[in-house]
Amino acid sequence: MKHPLRILHLEDSRFDAEIVQRKLRADGLACEIAVVSERGAFESILERESFDVILCDYGIPGYSGEAAIRFAGRKCSAVPVLVLTGALGDEQAVNCLRIGATDYILKDHLERLVPAIENALAVAEERRARRQAEASLRELNAELEQRVRLRTAELEEARQVALRTMREALEAWHAAEGANRAKSSFLANMSHEIRTPMNAILGFSQLLLAEPALTAQQRQRLDAISRNGEHLLGLLNGILEMSKIEAGRVSLNLGPCDLDELLRDLELMFRERAETKQLRFAVERAAGVPGRVLADQSKLRQVLINLLANAVKFTSRGRVLLRVSSEADAAGAWRLLAEVEDTGPGISPAELGRLFGRFEQTHSGRDAGSGTGLGLAISREFARLMGGDITVRSQPGQGSLFRLEVPLAPLADEPSQSRPELRRVQRLQAGQPARRVLVVDDHQDNRMLLRQTLDAVGFETDEAADGPAAIAAWQRWRPHLLVIDLRMPGMDGCEVIRRVRAHPGGLLPKIITLTASVLEESRRQALAAGADAFLSKPFRTHELLEEIRRLTGVEFLYEPSESSARMPAAGEPDGGPARPDLRRWPADLLVQMQAAIANADLEQLLALIDQGRRHEPRAAMALQQLAERYEYEKLSCIIENGDTL
Repeated sequence: MKHPLRILHLEDSRFDAEIVQRKLRADGLACEIAVVSERGAFESILERESFDVILCDYGIPGYSGEAAIRFAGRKCSAVPVLVLTGALGDEQAVNCLRIGATDYILKDHLERLVPAIENALAVAEERRARRQAEASLRELNAELEQRVRLRTAELEEARQVALRTMREALEAWHAAEGANRAKSSFLANMSHEIRTPMNAILGFSQLLLAEPALTAQQRQRLDAISRNGEHLLGLLNGILEMSKIEAGRVSLNLGPCDLDELLRDLELMFRERAETKQLRFAVERAAGVPGRVLADQSKLRQVLINLLANAVKFTSRGRVLLRVSSEADAAGAWRLLAEVEDTGPGISPAELGRLFGRFEQTHSGRDAGSGTGLGLAISREFARLMGGDITVRSQPGQGSLFRLEVPLAPLADEPSQSRPELRRVQRLQAGQPARRVLVVDDHQDNRMLLRQTLDAVGFETDEAADGPAAIAAWQRWRPHLLVIDLRMPGMDGCEVIRRVRAHPGGLLPKIITLTASVLEESRRQALAAGADAFLSKPFRTHELLEEIRRLTGVEFLYEPSESSARMPAAGEPDGGPARPDLRRWPADLLVQMQAAIANADLEQLLALIDQGRRHEPRAAMALQQLAERYEYEKLSCIIENGDTL
């Protein structure tokens, strides 16, 4: 409580005013009291000064207590007004309280005065605090409302920005999808247009290479055509594979993978390549590597082939090693570790950063003048798709080490089964019913290639250049087998297949689709239409004939295998004169062949073998096959011993 209090007392009786002052002081209230007795003085002093409490007599001549209360309320509403009077009716008391008085006290009960003042001051303080709180609350509310308005405006702006961003992102996504579709369509069309003539190039090369009367120079030229065609096909496949990776359309095809067989294949595949360059090649397998794993065998094989092919290609002296090991972490997860180390030219630090980029080649790769710059990029993408990665360490002049690490699950070993030996088909076995094959393709070169390939084996063939002609030929000729292209003008291959399959009468033929499209969608559409098999152009003759054998049950007569070529024919004594024998070849010719092998000169070697053909044609054919497979070590051993084949 404030001390001393300033009290304004409106009282027309000096005596009563004196009594009130004495009572206040007697009750210990420190105060300063200003006494006024009439309206003018009361209103005037309130205009000039401020007070803590107002004591107001109700019965001032010419000035009612209610008028005084109202005036005080207008001028100083926060100051409590106590009515102090001699007598006051209930109705008057209630009205005084209603219009603003804090309390009323009768003059004959002055003992209530100090408590009433203290209570009035407390109430006034409470009101002031409440008003301040309310004012603060109003300010806070106003501030919060302003903040809400600002935040709402910010959120609305952010929402509009987000909407614009989403619209732009959606437009960009649609544009990207459109670009991807356009690119996929372009690549599919490009692939089809390249594969169609490539089918004829490689196919006729296969047919010509099977001719026994080829000269060495002719064989060399055909080999060049075939190698360059395969290179172009590899480039095309790499571009398509990278396109699928970019579009997220490459997935894992997990299944049992015979790791033992895969490593044996890799060793056989690259040992001869390395030895022709006089490189030491070895596959080192650590103990504990399981023989069978759960993996995508195709992708794992392609990654290892890419790494080994690069190592052999760019290494001119020293060695190439493939080290394979495995390890399991604390959680039991198993990982395959494969390291390909070479003693090649190495890679500079400046080139390491872009080594796995698409269409990127190191200085050595550019000097070699071959490759697409896609092999390592595809290999790393495949490794990461399998949950692993490829890393590299290299020093210029000292070689490189590529490390493949992929998580794989070991499988229980199973008895290994020997794979059937790939042998060239000579013709159909005698005594079988004739087999009619209808070739359907809108390109004459492809029809001619297929007919010549199948005619050479012993099939009866006919051809059709479009869908309607194929339907007519099938109804007229009733072939046992249709080999049909998918993409043809007018009626496409799928429609032909559906119409043939829907025909109510007669035996339905087996159908092989042979198309330049490599899209999985094309495969699904062909099989859904009713095709029995799907092959892509350029086709391999042995793959086509194997599908025909599987579907129709025909039996082929094959060229003797390498092992059977060494066995005497039935009825002939071991080592009889009918066996190919190098002892009939001139010694100087054998010496020249050894020199050609030592120099890895395939062209010269084939020319020398061609010279020996007149001495022993069967021996020349066997040696030619070994040379074309780069089996130089075996050739050298045979020539050195002068042995029979």
